[in-house]
Amino acid sequence: LACPPDGQAVPTTAFPVRVKAGAEVAFQVTTKGFAAGVVGTLSDGTIVNMNPAQPVNSETNLWTGTYVVPPNSPNGTLFQAILTAQSGISAKTVQLPANPFIVVDGSVLENVNLMLTQ
Repeated sequence: LACPPDGQAVPTTAFPVRVKAGAEVAFQVTTKGFAAGVVGTLSDGTIVNMNPAQPVNSETNLWTGTYVVPPNSPNGTLFQAILTAQSGISAKTVQLPANPFIVVDGSVLENVNLMLTQ
């Protein structure tokens, strides 16, 4: 997380996470049962194709993905996440039990300093 607020440890399993607009969020999902793919769909319509840590023929796997919070998101904007794991022709979709997933708290631009040089 780019510049997480004071008191928010990273990584975390406590949701929602407070994230600055424009920040990149990295997240992980564990699957059991030979998932061939995992996709995260955020409430703004962004689709994140997650990457497996192990070959997809592993019974248990850790999948990682990243999402960039839109830079123009106003404070307090909430983002939900729906995760879909696919195995062969079947798919299982779950909404995170702790929605919202992300709440916008400031902007990464608050942490940018510009200096004029010759």
